[in-house]
Amino acid sequence: MGTFIRHVVPGFALTLLGLWHTVNTIRSYFLKGPSNFRVRFWYPLNCPFPKIKHLELIFILSFSVFAIIMQVLDFPFLNFSFKLHNLEHATMFLHLAIFAGFTFSAQFIYLFQIISGVVGLLMASVFCLELFLLHFHSTDHVGLEEHYHWLLQLIVFALRQERYSLEA
Repeated sequence: MGTFIRHVVPGFALTLLGLWHTVNTIRSYFLKGPSNFRVRFWYPLNCPFPKIKHLELIFILSFSVFAIIMQVLDFPFLNFSFKLHNLEHATMFLHLAIFAGFTFSAQFIYLFQIISGVVGLLMASVFCLELFLLHFHSTDHVGLEEHYHWLLQLIVFALRQERYSLEA
């Protein structure tokens, strides 16, 4: 990722996505109550246009593919950059793209209820892989960047634990 902007833009996009998911989870909990509440892996957009119902999955998939391209191609020279840090970041985004693509395709062939366990395993593996890569990615960072990566690891660990406790 290299530069400050190349860290802030993906971080801001994932923060917005996390806030969207958090607000929808809280809203769903208060609307359905504790006995009928069920955690969702993604939240459809409630609007009069049914074509943009899957906007969250489309956003995750398109952003992940864009981020992978940004990691592999070295802009402004447009040559391939296969540095270890870039491949670590690209692996995180690749796993998110696999999750979003699989979930999106399951929605369109109407198999989401049948294979929701597979989607749950993919989501859990996204968090586990992200925690694993953030931990080993952060070993050579110092100063403010080290604290930033430690905070990210803490957030991912907390979200992973929350996910497991709510599904049980």
